[in-house]
Amino acid sequence: MCKNPISIIIRIQHNIKVLPEILKACEQLHMPINLKAKIK
Repeated sequence: MCKNPISIIIRIQHNIKVLPEILKACEQLHMPINLKAKIK
């Protein structure tokens, strides 16, 4: 882990950039389920 700190930093930055996209995708997947639940 400590041998290459630059790659770890790049990975962390990449994860921070990707996380919001994953959350948005999850929201889009759950939206129809939430709408169906509200209709019931």
